[in-house]
Amino acid sequence: MYQTLSQKISDARLMIAGIKGNLEILKSIGLNEQNAQEIETALAKVQELDTKQERLKAELKVCTAELNDFSKQMDSLVRSSRKRVKLAVPQAGWKEFGIQDRR
Repeated sequence: MYQTLSQKISDARLMIAGIKGNLEILKSIGLNEQNAQEIETALAKVQELDTKQERLKAELKVCTAELNDFSKQMDSLVRSSRKRVKLAVPQAGWKEFGIQDRR
């Protein structure tokens, strides 16, 4: 069964609370305060990395939008320049500008 990260975090918190609340019962099977602490440490790292990942996703979204804007601007400038080159340069010289059109 697939679990979301929030479900895994919730399960980890419940496990920590369960271990801490039942240390006497669990010591016979080798679960103790140290196990709860290890889960807490892993949980803290997971939450830290999740926060970092969300921040990076937001930054990437902004960067992608900026990239798309500049790409559109570049395309427009190249199209405009291509039209001007075709008017001013004989067809034989178009390849120098990367123009493969025939006319």
